Amino acid sequence: TSYEFIYEPERSVRFRPGQFAEFTLPAIPLRSSRGNRRTFTIASAPGEADIRVGVKFYEPGSAYKHALFGLRPGQRIAMNHIGGDFVVDATAPSLCIAGGIGITPFISTIRAALAAQTPLPMTLVYFTNGPKERAYHSLLERARRIGVKPVYVSDPTTRLTEVTLAELVPNLSRTHVYISGPPAMVRSYKPLARHLGARSVHTDY
Repeated sequence: TSYEFIYEPERSVRFRPGQFAEFTLPAIPLRSSRGNRRTFTIASAPGEADIRVGVKFYEPGSAYKHALFGLRPGQRIAMNHIGGDFVVDATAPSLCIAGGIGITPFISTIRAALAAQTPLPMTLVYFTNGPKERAYHSLLERARRIGVKPVYVSDPTTRLTEVTLAELVPNLSRTHVYISGPPAMVRSYKPLARHLGARSVHTDY
């Protein structure tokens, strides 16, 4: 139920891994109170020719996402307002916790490190509703060679505890924690990471 959309920009786009942008569908009529703008995390690496966006679809789905899925080659979408400070420090150990499509800011970071062939000391816990919902699996497996340690959790009822976090990252006091996903998940793990003495805790809903 997740798809990656790939856009060819008219000019090079400057951003940092983990940042988001606003995407507008001006030429497509929408019957939606939320309008024709949405914010998505950029899933490509800085310097790549294309802009990639990972999008999760739910049924029945919003008018915007149906219009997005109906785009054809040659049609245009506007991108602006790049921002956000959910940027992983790639030089320090990190524990990244992702729920569903919340994986995208970490994908941008991983793609950047793979392109540069630089080490990335990241432990990545990735929650999905079953193995079939696991996006970017081949990319995450390739990232093992640069130091990324993906941990897949396919049972949504599984919870991280103080014990499991300590096993995953014994030196949490020297580790930056990044949590990206549904609000309930973020609210649950943010105080836990702080309680265990994480070096810093950053969140993205």
